[in-house]
Amino acid sequence: MRPELKQLILDARARLGEYVPSSSEAEESARQKAMENFQILLARKLGLSTSLELFLAGEYVWLEQAPAVRFEIDGHTFVLRGADQECRLSEERSGELVPLVSFQVSNPSFADRLLAAIGAELDPL
Repeated sequence: MRPELKQLILDARARLGEYVPSSSEAEESARQKAMENFQILLARKLGLSTSLELFLAGEYVWLEQAPAVRFEIDGHTFVLRGADQECRLSEERSGELVPLVSFQVSNPSFADRLLAAIGAELDPL
């Protein structure tokens, strides 16, 4: 059983009153929920085809107390981290995260700004 399914089952049992999670399980559940919300946010802001193109082979992780997705394009590893109402795009270089750009989730040009920032690293004008 994948950990995500196990967590969904535990959450369902807790809501039904059949199970009382420990504090560490409750923290893990909150992290999983935050990561799910981040995935939904990205799909909504970017659209399904762009989300799939960027993140299909990506890995959703918990990074610096926030959900993030690590994805690779043409040998470049990027990390998009969501925090409150802001997203931060970084590139992993020699094991270090180098900040590239941050922008508000509410920005109507969210998708364009993200794609332009990725493009600037992959194919500068």
